[in-house]
Amino acid sequence: MSFRAIPKAIHIMFSEFPVFEKIKIPNPKTVLRWLTKIGLYKLLAAKEQANDWALLIDNSIQLGTQKCLVILGKRLNQFEKKALKLEDMEPISIEVHEESGSETVLQALERARKKVGGVLMVCADDGPDLRGGIERFCEKHEVGRTFDIVHKAATYLKKLLADLDPWINFNTKAAESKKKMQQSKAAHFAPPNQRTKSRFMNIEILVNWGTDALKIAETIGHKDRELLLEYCPWILQLRVFIEFMQQLGLVTQVTRQYIRENGLHSNAPQELDTLLEALPINMEAAQYAG
Repeated sequence: MSFRAIPKAIHIMFSEFPVFEKIKIPNPKTVLRWLTKIGLYKLLAAKEQANDWALLIDNSIQLGTQKCLVILGKRLNQFEKKALKLEDMEPISIEVHEESGSETVLQALERARKKVGGVLMVCADDGPDLRGGIERFCEKHEVGRTFDIVHKAATYLKKLLADLDPWINFNTKAAESKKKMQQSKAAHFAPPNQRTKSRFMNIEILVNWGTDALKIAETIGHKDRELLLEYCPWILQLRVFIEFMQQLGLVTQVTRQYIRENGLHSNAPQELDTLLEALPINMEAAQYAG
């Protein structure tokens, strides 16, 4: 719950017991200070020395000229077959940098390695600010390099779609239609905002809109059909591509959910193949699933 809600929750609990009547209730700033102290202790505490650590590294969104580089850790022999939560991780390093080049990331990983003893795996997205430093570290120490499933799926989608004419056409038409619709009587079903960053991680938002808009456009007698076609007459021309994108989204969703719930293990490829073969998808989407 939020910091402001915590004192209220404590007050509700204490009000049920007369013995707590005179006990002072901390304000939100006190709760924040307690949590900060706990976080600082966990960050500075000596780490368990072992040779099977996996490191999870990422940069925060830039604030001014600075980025915060965070490295979390998890011992692989303590890894359970489930999606990791924040409480499962050990904070290894938090550093603030003016720039996040290859050398900065490499040295941060080297310092993290000294804290824990040995590293077997580094997990991160494929962002250009991290890529070079991670590759150098993994090559130097013969460490495995892996991606989280959300970024990995987005990377595949980007390679498949980024230079594809129907995808470019779909994005362009949707952006143009949004500008026309947002101050009109059709504003309630205008296309969603398109991200400049992380676009392929959030591709389902735009594809879902296209699927819903296509249903309206193809339903004779729908109350919004004429209004939609007034602003988006192109939607019918992209029917085949939108259906293809819907199938790609289904493959991505099933894969992502499986990995989140079951993790990576030796039987994952076979089990995923079984799940994906059962999906109602055409040959092109099946190639992506493969």
